Amino acid sequence: MSKNNRIEWLSTSTIVSPLGTARYSYLREPDTKFEPCYRITLELDDNQETEDFLDTLLDIQNKFMTSKGEGESSKLKCVKTSDDGSKSIQFKSSATLASGQPRPPIKIYDASNQQVVEEPWGGDRIRVSFKPGGWESGFGIGVKLYMSAVQVIEKEAGSGGSSPFDQVEGGFVGTNTVDASATATKKADTVATEIDDDVPSIDDSDIPF
Repeated sequence: MSKNNRIEWLSTSTIVSPLGTARYSYLREPDTKFEPCYRITLELDDNQETEDFLDTLLDIQNKFMTSKGEGESSKLKCVKTSDDGSKSIQFKSSATLASGQPRPPIKIYDASNQQVVEEPWGGDRIRVSFKPGGWESGFGIGVKLYMSAVQVIEKEAGSGGSSPFDQVEGGFVGTNTVDASATATKKADTVATEIDDDVPSIDDSDIPF
């Protein structure tokens, strides 16, 4: 069951999450289980920076809920707490632009702020740039976090980004950075200009029951 709804952006600029651990990454190819979307789960660290970040999100959520005639909540609906007490947030972005064209893959940056092609894998240390958006439908009301980019700060040893081979002198040398061609620039500009016109989808995972 799905339904398209235009959302209400709840921040005039993007927000950057605190440092956390990557889980379940779909940034280069979209997840197609429901409506196609790019997504990643950020497992949050247990520190003051995280608590301040969650307080900010809770304030954004409650302002949106009260603007729609709903009561405030002491909990963030977008935060999942596991049995061991660890907290995580899933960030999404529709794989389709408002124009109906496919959205280019999510932009990924390394610690030096250079755009790269390597997707973060489970265990990598990342930050996520996103905008919160409020949605409302016949199934309920809520807030989603729509990512625009991910920064990989540390690669976990043994993750998908590590090679099991030794270096070979005189062999093929590739590049990890994104080609700064006019085509790549055009795609990046498309994402930047169309994010506010995005028409995200409401899928089964959003229904609050």
